[in-house]
Amino acid sequence: MKTRFSLHPTLGFALALLAGAALAQAPQAPAPAASAAVIVVRPDVAKGINETIDLYKAGKPAEALTRVESAIAAASSPTSGETGMLSRLRGLLLLDLRRPAEAVPLLEGALASRSFQPAEEVALIEALARGNFQAKNYKATLEWLAKASERGSKSPNIYPLRSRSLYLTNDHAGTVREIESHLKTLGNAPAPEEDLRILATSYSQLKDNDGYLRVLERLMREHPRAEYWPDMLARMMRAPTWQERWDLDAYRLRRVVGAMQDAVEYVELAELAAKAGQPIEALAVIEEGFAKGLLGKGPGAAEHQKLRTQTARLADDDRKSLATLRPAAITDARSAGNALSTGAALVAAGQADRGLELMRSALAAPQLAEAAHGRLRHALALHGAGRTAEAVEQLRPLASDDKLGLLARLWALALAPQKKS
Repeated sequence: MKTRFSLHPTLGFALALLAGAALAQAPQAPAPAASAAVIVVRPDVAKGINETIDLYKAGKPAEALTRVESAIAAASSPTSGETGMLSRLRGLLLLDLRRPAEAVPLLEGALASRSFQPAEEVALIEALARGNFQAKNYKATLEWLAKASERGSKSPNIYPLRSRSLYLTNDHAGTVREIESHLKTLGNAPAPEEDLRILATSYSQLKDNDGYLRVLERLMREHPRAEYWPDMLARMMRAPTWQERWDLDAYRLRRVVGAMQDAVEYVELAELAAKAGQPIEALAVIEEGFAKGLLGKGPGAAEHQKLRTQTARLADDDRKSLATLRPAAITDARSAGNALSTGAALVAAGQADRGLELMRSALAAPQLAEAAHGRLRHALALHGAGRTAEAVEQLRPLASDDKLGLLARLWALALAPQKKS
């Protein structure tokens, strides 16, 4: 006596997707009932298949594999349909158990049996792609994925398998095309961190620094990590368009985000600040370096102490002069620049209201050169005065500046409250 048996379509597709679960968590839509294959099997074989499925649904894939193997061993003169179904079940369970070397031949045999309807054949082809990916046979993975696409596959698991396989075969140009195309479909939604990391690495391999920085900035915005800052800041300062006069602002940012890693960086920032007429800020940097144990130790200890003493003297003189300062009228570019610097020094000296007012006067002066940089410096002074929310708002209009846009966006990113990803 023969019984008509139809493998539950949702479970059949779920089994096929298991191997890709660790790579992409997007759920597969249940197949419509009309796509289920109707295969004639005998009652004892149907019993083994149903029990296998029940064990799998109960979260027991190893026991399910043992059951289907016993069903295969017990099947006497199985029909091609029974062989195909049993092979498919066993192959999918082997994939779930990360045994691709055994799974792939079984799935190839099941596909060759032509026992399934088109939608299920596509699922088998996708499973073969995953099996080859598990086996680290990435070229074969791409070949099976191409076949799945030719058959009209819409599975969300195709994209991660293809993008990772392209990356792992060192096809970085293909990886960029694949991931960038996928990111466009996300609109304004955050991109998966792994996608962005792979994309950034591929841009780096292609020596595309602009592409790398763009993706790294998105990573920092959508998946903030402290580890991204040193690389971003170093690359930004090596860019062909970078101007040396912006070094001080970049080092200040390095300090704010906690990316100052050694004594050399603390000395560099202190010297840049002192050279820019900000000895009070320079002294604060030096004292922080001493407090962290990065300055005052090792072969450079004597030089560090000398720098500390000299800067402390300059800072003390600056405080005295600022206390009785009467700002000069702004009549040209030089006096406008001096007003900006003096205003910043007043903020550092604890006279925030006077300092910020002077800086605003300089920004309003038509003689001010590099107005964008002036607005950036004003924003940093606002932050120094404890008015960080205002600083972020001041930085936003600078985001699209063709010269200072990246630096302004990074400052805004550093100062704005971070959203949990």
